[in-house]
Amino acid sequence: MKKFTLTTSLLLSLSATTFAADVTIPNSFTAGSPAVAADVNANFSAVETAVDDNNSRVTTNAGNISTNTAAIAVNTAAIAAIPGNAVYDYRNYLSTASSKTFATSGTVPCGNVETRSFVRTTNGANTDIEMTRVRTQSSVECSNQVFRSTNTPTERLLKEKDNYDNGGAITRMFRLSDPVTLLTSNMSQGAVYSDASPSYETPAGGSEVLGGVHVQNTSVTGTETVTVPLSTYNNCLKVAQTRYSRGFGGDGLHRVSWYCAGVGEVKRIEYKDGFSYGIWELTSITP
Repeated sequence: MKKFTLTTSLLLSLSATTFAADVTIPNSFTAGSPAVAADVNANFSAVETAVDDNNSRVTTNAGNISTNTAAIAVNTAAIAAIPGNAVYDYRNYLSTASSKTFATSGTVPCGNVETRSFVRTTNGANTDIEMTRVRTQSSVECSNQVFRSTNTPTERLLKEKDNYDNGGAITRMFRLSDPVTLLTSNMSQGAVYSDASPSYETPAGGSEVLGGVHVQNTSVTGTETVTVPLSTYNNCLKVAQTRYSRGFGGDGLHRVSWYCAGVGEVKRIEYKDGFSYGIWELTSITP
């Protein structure tokens, strides 16, 4: 657990803070009684001493306030710099490429190479994205899928996924009733973001049916340096995701991804409960 302490200057300035004292008048006078000059002067002298003392205290306190303000600024900056308090905007880690290629390994059902091609369409303040993901094994296509999502000023939303066979014919479509949030523009390190939506499935030539509820949990664990076949990237955002649903990754899909500024995802480690695992590493980018 992190412990935080105020800076020494702040503690000292707090302990040195002084306060105005009461004025004590040495002599009092009664109506009809003569006022002795020495007693009157003594009273004025007491008032003068108190005023001078209070002026000194005011000057001292003004200095303490300035010192405290500076110390608070230092502490605020130090707290903001603590990794656990970092906040990340997903838009700083998006790709601008037209396509990206990944080398894959592990026990994924198909493919040792994955190519992702992107088509982006501006829609007001949003950007609609269609990503075609093709997996090949020894240059032979074994999987062809299209994902549709939207980037807004505040979140990245997953909407649809289509599966195609090797001949280019659609075999199954999946749709979320409400788009599910994948990433946000205000992600605090360590916080978990959850979203859910009914998931609908349409087989080729069939009717749409409810396939269950898609649940997406996302958390950010910080930034790291990542080395992949294409390059080494610094300050990449490490994001952990868990999905539960049919059609959008299957039940019990766990994924850790590294997103780098201007490049997007460069590495992924993924596994499904009791089924398979895989590693994706970026090998090339087409602007």
